[in-house]
Amino acid sequence: MHHLRITADGGHTGSNRQTSAVRRWVAPVSGIVNISGRLKHAEKKGDGVRAQLVHSRFAVQASWNAFGNEVETNANRIEVQAGDTLDFVVDCIETASFDSFLWSPAVELIELATPDQSNDRWLPGFTWNAAADFSASSEKLAPSDSLDPWVQLAQVLLLCNEFAFVD
Repeated sequence: MHHLRITADGGHTGSNRQTSAVRRWVAPVSGIVNISGRLKHAEKKGDGVRAQLVHSRFAVQASWNAFGNEVETNANRIEVQAGDTLDFVVDCIETASFDSFLWSPAVELIELATPDQSNDRWLPGFTWNAAADFSASSEKLAPSDSLDPWVQLAQVLLLCNEFAFVD
C-alpha cells in the first residue's frame, strides 16, 4: 500500500487490487448525469492501470484500461438518486509498478428527475470537476475552516500505527 495516493489530477494505485485509489462523488439531487474525462498512464513500463466507474446501486457502469497512453473515460446518461455514490476507482492490472496515473473526471448534471428539486446551484448544466473541486491539502482551507488543536490531535492518533494495528 505504500504507493497509494489520490490527488486532484490523478494519483498512484495501491500495491494490489484490494487497495485501489478511489474518488467518490455523492449525488446532491436525483437526475441524469454524464461522465467525461481522460485517463492517462504515461509509463511504457509495468502493465498499466484499470479505471472503473462504480455506481452504488447499479455496480460497474464502465471500465477503461490504459498502458502508456491516454484514453477517453466517458459514460452517458447515468441515473442517480439523491445520496447515490459514483466511485471513480483506479487499480493495478497485475503489479503496481509504474502505476502513476492522471485522471480528473467530471460529472455533469444534464437532467433533473423532478424539476422542483432545482435551486440556484443544482440546475442542468452544473458540472463537478475533480481537478477544480477536489482538495486534499489543508493549505486550500480558509482560516475559519482549519482544525482546532483537539481535532488535530484526534486525527494524528487515528493515523498512528499503534491505533491502526490494534491486536
